[in-house]
Amino acid sequence: MQAPKWLVKKLLRVGEFMVIYGPPGCGKTFFVIDLLLWIASGFSWFGKKVVAGPVIYLAGEGAIGLASRCQAWALEHPVEFEAAKRNVRILPHAVEFMRETEFVGLIDALKLEEPKPVAIAIDTLARHLIGGDENSAEDMGIFVERCDRIRQATGAAVIVVHHTGRTTERTWQLGVAWCCGRDARRNQGGPRRHG
Repeated sequence: MQAPKWLVKKLLRVGEFMVIYGPPGCGKTFFVIDLLLWIASGFSWFGKKVVAGPVIYLAGEGAIGLASRCQAWALEHPVEFEAAKRNVRILPHAVEFMRETEFVGLIDALKLEEPKPVAIAIDTLARHLIGGDENSAEDMGIFVERCDRIRQATGAAVIVVHHTGRTTERTWQLGVAWCCGRDARRNQGGPRRHG
């Protein structure tokens, strides 16, 4: 069996499930925006080759903060932003992953996207887990299954942004379903792969 191709060389594979986590204010959202905009532009990301394509950002915390970050990125990378902007879609509100009917609506909408997205960001886990409990193995199992359904419906890599606690006591307090369900995770120390 051939390994999936790299979406971002040595960082993220096509169709992979990645978690970006850290305390509030450490730059998780900007990291993901930066990564997605480079993918959307087709230009290399820190010297790593990318596969260009459409990206979708599920902005559970709203689009206001996202817009200012994108504007800052565009000022720093005007040529790349011109190439990227046609490939970026933003949903400016959370989708309730725990409500089957709302989640199915998202899946149906994603299936209609043409061309198909290559990466989808879910920011943040807590905002999209309305009605669920991130400390519940059952609820996190449902969330992981829903992320897998997005990957299966689109073929896209799914990147979830997750807040940890402000102290080191809660850097990675999630159930077994969460830790084992993702393909890669990234904290401030760099990418870590399981398996």
